[in-house]
Amino acid sequence: MAQKLILHLPIHKTGSTALQVTLDANETLLNKQNMTYLPRHTKASQHFHLTEFRGDELQKYLAKMRSDTRGKDLILSSEKLHLLSTPDLQDFFTTVASVFDGFAITVVVYLRRQDDAINSLYSQMVKYGTLTVSSKQFFDPRKLAFDYEHYLEVISGNLPEDTELMVRVYDRNQLRDGDIVEDFAHLVGITGKLKRGQKDTNHSLEKSVFKIKRAMNSELQGAPPDLLQSMAGILADASKNMNNGKPDTNVLSDLERSLIMEFYAESNARISEKYLGGETFSNSTPKTLDYESSFEVVFPLIMARMSRYFHWVSTRQ
Repeated sequence: MAQKLILHLPIHKTGSTALQVTLDANETLLNKQNMTYLPRHTKASQHFHLTEFRGDELQKYLAKMRSDTRGKDLILSSEKLHLLSTPDLQDFFTTVASVFDGFAITVVVYLRRQDDAINSLYSQMVKYGTLTVSSKQFFDPRKLAFDYEHYLEVISGNLPEDTELMVRVYDRNQLRDGDIVEDFAHLVGITGKLKRGQKDTNHSLEKSVFKIKRAMNSELQGAPPDLLQSMAGILADASKNMNNGKPDTNVLSDLERSLIMEFYAESNARISEKYLGGETFSNSTPKTLDYESSFEVVFPLIMARMSRYFHWVSTRQ
C-alpha cells in the first residue's frame, strides 16, 4: 500500500488552531496508527514554513520531511496557503507533487462563509499587527484569496489526477459531532480518543475595542512584537467581558457582509454543486448586536493598562 500524504489546507479561521494543537499533542497515538504530524517541523503547532519557503528551499524542506516520516503516513497543516499568489500556489503544489511522487495524496479543505472569514481575519490582523486600513481597503486586494473556487482549481490542477480532494464547510451543523477535530479525524481515519491540546484563547476584539486598536496602530508602526502581543492580550481581555460576556465582534457592517456574499454568490453555487454535493454555506448572517456603545466605558480601562505603550510612543518623539 502506498504511503500517504494528508494535506490539511483550510481557509483562515476554520478551527485550524484547535485541530493543529490536538494533532501536535497526539504524536504518540498517531505513530501507533502509522501516521506522523512531525511536531519538530511545526511552529505554534502548524507547519508554518510551508508558506515561507519557495523554489529550491521549499523542495529541500519537503524532502527532509519526507525522509523524517520513516515510512509513516504524513499529515501536514497550514491555513495560510490560500493567501499566497497564484504563481506561488502553483509552485507549492507542483513541488509537493514532485517530492511526494508515489505517495497517495489527500487534501482536506475547510471553507467558511467569506464574510465571516474576512471579518475574523481583518479583526485578527488589526489586533495582532499594525493594520490601519478600512474594511474595503483590506478586502479589495484579497478578493482572489477568498475565491474558493479558484483555490480549489489550483489545487486540483497542480497535483496528480488521483489526488483525493475533500471539501468541507466549517459549520457546526455540518461537522461530525459539531467538532472540527472529530470531523477531520473521521475523514482521514484517525481512531481512538485524542487528547485535546491547549484551549484556544484567541478572543476576537469587540467592535469598539477594534476601533480603538485600529486608531492606535498608526502610532505602532515599528513596534516590537512582544509589545504588540501584550497589547493584544489586554484588548482581548477587555473585549470578552463586554455586553455581559456577549461582545459584538462584527467589525464589518451588515451591508458590507451582504455585498461580500453577493460578490461570491455564483462561484459559491458552483462549489456547492461540484464539491459539496449540494450543501451550501449557512444563510444565517450574524447581525450587529443592538446595545449601547461601550467606547466611553472601555477606553479608560484599556488606557489604564497601557503604560508600556505610552512609554514606547514617547521614546519615539
